[in-house]
Order: sequence, then C-alpha cells, then structure tokens
Amino acid sequence: MVPTRKRLRRVIVCILLATGAGIPPLAAQETPVVLTRAVERGRLERVVRQAAALYAFEEVAVFAKISGYAREVKADIGDRVEAGQVLVSLELPEHEADLLGARAEVKTAEAQVKRSTAAVSLKRAVHELTKSLFEKEGRTRFQLEEAQADLELSMAELELARAKLEEAGARVTRVAALVEFGQVRAPFAGIITQRLVDTGALVRAGGSGDARPLFVVQRTDKLRCRVEIPERDVVLVLGAARAKTLFVRLVLDALPGEVFELNPEEIAAGAGRFAKAVHPESHHMLAELDIPNADEKLLPGLYGKATLEARGVAGEAVVLAPNTAMHAPRGGKPFVFVVKEEDGKTRLEERPVGLGLTDGTLTEVLSGLEPGERVVVRGGGGLVRGQEVAARPDVAPRGAP
Repeated sequence: MVPTRKRLRRVIVCILLATGAGIPPLAAQETPVVLTRAVERGRLERVVRQAAALYAFEEVAVFAKISGYAREVKADIGDRVEAGQVLVSLELPEHEADLLGARAEVKTAEAQVKRSTAAVSLKRAVHELTKSLFEKEGRTRFQLEEAQADLELSMAELELARAKLEEAGARVTRVAALVEFGQVRAPFAGIITQRLVDTGALVRAGGSGDARPLFVVQRTDKLRCRVEIPERDVVLVLGAARAKTLFVRLVLDALPGEVFELNPEEIAAGAGRFAKAVHPESHHMLAELDIPNADEKLLPGLYGKATLEARGVAGEAVVLAPNTAMHAPRGGKPFVFVVKEEDGKTRLEERPVGLGLTDGTLTEVLSGLEPGERVVVRGGGGLVRGQEVAARPDVAPRGAP
C-alpha cells in the first residue's frame, strides 16, 4: 500500500514538472524609458524681473552748526533750492557783539603797527646819524650803542604789534565764521521735502544731544532705483555687467505704458552699481541704478518692476546642457548620463563634467561633453551606469526646464 502511494506521488510530481503547473512564471523585466536632449552650443541669457523702488539720489537732514533763535525761515516744503541757498537765519546777538569787538581790536592793532613802524623809522634815522657822528668823533661809543639799543627795541615793539594784529585778525575770522553759521544753507540743489522749524524757535547746534533737524533736502535731478537680485541670478548679472551685455528696463505702477531704460554702456559708465555681496538672510544682492530725472517727472518712493536682461554672458562658443541632466552626489563630482548605442542596445554612460555659469535652466559645461551628445534629462533617477534603457527625445523647447 505504501509503496503504491510513493509511486503515485512521484508520478504527480513528474506531471507537474512536465507541464509547469503550480510554478509561477518569472516576472518580465521592463526596460526603463528615459527622455534625452542633445547637448548644444549657445549663449547663456537670463531675464530677471524684480520689484523696484525709487529713492532720492541724495538726501540730507539739515542741522544748524550753532545754537540760536530762528530769525527768518526762508524755505518751505516743496521749494526748489540751490546749493548754498540760505534756508533759515538765526539770531546770534552774543556772537555778533563779539564780532564787533574783534573788529575794533583789529583797528587798535593796526594803529599800533603804524605807530611802531613810525618809531622804527625814527630810531633808525637817529642810529644812522649817531653812527656818522661817531665815525667823525662827534659822538661817544656809549651814545652809539644806546642808539643801536633804541632801534632794536623799537623793531621788537613793531614785531609785537604785528603779532597782535594777526591775533586780532584770527579772532575776527573765528567769530565771523560763528556768525556765518547762523545762516543755515542748503548742502546741494534739491527739493525741500520736510520743514521742521518755525520763526522764533530755539535751534540747537547739531552736536548737542537734543538737536533736531531743520529741513530735509532731497536731490531729485536723478534718482536711485534699488533692486534686489536673487542669489541664483547674481553671478550672471555681474558677469553681464562686466561684459557690457546687461540691459535694464523699468516700468512704474504710477506711469503705466512708460518704460525707462539703461543700456550696457551707461551701466558700465557708473549708472549701475552692485553690492557684490549676498545678504546672509534675504539671499539677495542689492543693485542701484541711476535714473535720469531732469524734468522731475519721477518722484522718490514710486514703485514698479525692473527687468534685467543678462545677454550672452558665456559667449557663443560654449557647450550648454539642461540643468535637469545634472547629478551632483554629495562629496562627489557632478556627472550626467549619456546614452550610447552598443550591440543594438541603448545603455547609459556615466560622464563626469566640469560646470560653469547657469541661467537657471541651462548650464555651461566646461569639460566632459561635446555638442551633439544626448544626455538623459528625465527618468534618470535610480539608474546606474551600463544599464539598458529605452531612450526617447524630449520635445521641450530649448531653455525650458
């Protein structure tokens, strides 16, 4: 009975092995599909659009240099003033009195100089006469030496008088400067945007702790347009500025339809300035652009959009590859997957590359790739070198991510 059952089991196993019944088939191996794009030569270009605001080219809070009372306020908000124009006159009675006294001292010193000069002339004549008579034995040596001493004394008195005159003149200059400080003047030509003083008010000197500004003056014949450049665009914008291929357009919300432009030559000549440092928190770089405003149509504080076009930063003869083709392993060298035909099959080749500038979509390849080679731009995640793939061309236009 038992041997019969054993033989039956063996027969059943043989039948199953012969027919394949009860054994699941192996899973079919699928070839991964990847999208590829050909490497090209071209120019890197980048368009940066950022919010922009206008500021006065120069802005100064005007303080008094000396304390006094406002005698006359000669400017008001909105007035156009010229450089050196008096904005407010201060009453300075003590200093004005000191100036009168100093000028009187000058006159006294001048009179003393004249008197001492005349005395020197007289003493010199007496000395010459005494010397002549001494040579003829008409005067004694003592009389000659006495005349010589009188001459030297008068000359010393003249020098002292001249020193006192110089000292008095210096005092006049010093006090006159203090009195002149009572005329508070505009530091440059511009517009009064704030008036913070009234007639009769006590004005404190700018160096004192409780000093307040009297006016705010803004220079507006040209304005500063401030733009924050994102970190990803900093290198390209600076490169375009150096290469004189940076173009700027400004459109303001308050003046729709009007475009204000700066060309590369104007920017290179100083109309564009860049901080050349990225802020550690905002990750932006400050750029300032000079906007002409001779007709004063534009006003500080206006807001709008600035467009910076970095054209042809890398030149014509650079190899460009899509950023999506780049793989950057931590601690390793960047590489791309290049598709190669081998024995009728498409396989991946891992190619290390040297990278240059990027416009955010395309990257300059300094080494490792040649124009015409096809690189994997999509579907390369998890693949390894030498793997067989099914390559399909990517239909996205050049420059698309």
